[in-house]
Amino acid sequence: MEFLKDFGWHIVTLICVFGFFLFFSKALRARIDKLKEVHIAGVKFIAYPEAAVDRPKPLQIRRDARRTLAVGNARWQNTGNLFWLGHDLMWTMQMALRGAEPAIIAYGLRQSWHHLISLGLAESPAGIQLKKVINDPAMEDNSAWNRSKRDSFAVSLDGVLDQIGLLAERNQPDFEPGDSSTASERLGS
Repeated sequence: MEFLKDFGWHIVTLICVFGFFLFFSKALRARIDKLKEVHIAGVKFIAYPEAAVDRPKPLQIRRDARRTLAVGNARWQNTGNLFWLGHDLMWTMQMALRGAEPAIIAYGLRQSWHHLISLGLAESPAGIQLKKVINDPAMEDNSAWNRSKRDSFAVSLDGVLDQIGLLAERNQPDFEPGDSSTASERLGS
């Protein structure tokens, strides 16, 4: 009985919390799933699945996918640069979609470019595409960063990621995809 005196309120609280979530879990999940956007300090953030990069990609053939295979000077032993290239591209994409200032986006692009050069991929299709994004005059214009610009920017970076993924897959002779969403299949190669 002493046990119930000391810990009874803990047990009752746990039962109540568990019961609350059990009873309302479907309603809470449905409410969260319907969440389309978030406003923080007056800034609207693009929510899933509104950005074009959130939608499944149609299978398509890109001509530059074949040129990707010709890059022979890639330094694949620079695994840290490969990891951080993918990370920084995704980070930059997320910052753009969530309303970050152009200076923050430019920082992510500079970091990505550094890792791409360290991998010896500056002249690859991915490098050429990333350089076009970096040199876009709209990068400097704060007023140009509307929702549509942010969405198309993310799609461009997603294309760079696909090219890098294709290169990495082709470089690893024993590569086996976990499912059917490999860069090769998305790019039609």
